[in-house]
Amino acid sequence: MTDYLVDTLAGLPVTWQVFLMSMIPVTELRVSIPIGILLDMSPFAAFFWGVLGNLMPVIPVLTVLPFCYRWVCKISFLEKFLTGFVARCRKKGHQVEKYGALGLLFFVAVPLPGTGVWTGCFVAFLMGINFYYAVAAIFVGTILAGITVTLASVGVKTVFLSNLLFRVELLGLLLIVSILVWWGYRWWKQQR
Repeated sequence: MTDYLVDTLAGLPVTWQVFLMSMIPVTELRVSIPIGILLDMSPFAAFFWGVLGNLMPVIPVLTVLPFCYRWVCKISFLEKFLTGFVARCRKKGHQVEKYGALGLLFFVAVPLPGTGVWTGCFVAFLMGINFYYAVAAIFVGTILAGITVTLASVGVKTVFLSNLLFRVELLGLLLIVSILVWWGYRWWKQQR
């Protein structure tokens, strides 16, 4: 499937290839950033376009999921199963409500198969996490996943020894993410 996507998008500029591949649930950041770097894109540009493309479906998916759920529940044989499944998930979600958005952030931040923006949106819906908390957690988690994938693709040593501009940009980005995580944690702690 990934080979097919790469071949299909081959005629487009590299920026668009990375952007579009990162929007697709199968590839997301785990494939788009390394391919961008392999196609001679700078690591920062691959990170930027990969993360930007990966964040594009977040708000539409989180907005559309409740409507899709209600629509599918109109099918009688699926209604009982789905309502029971979502009710069980949300019941468990209320048991860990204090950690919901923070747990979602770490779930999205780990760049493994089955974790990412699309799955994070479904988890946020199933757990009944507030829309705004879910968006914030998924955004920060995606940035952290992008940093992880970029560093793994280029190699930590290569990044810090080769390009001064990239080091400054990366350190600035890490500082911004650290401030956002710290602010979110303090806010979460005050709410508890």
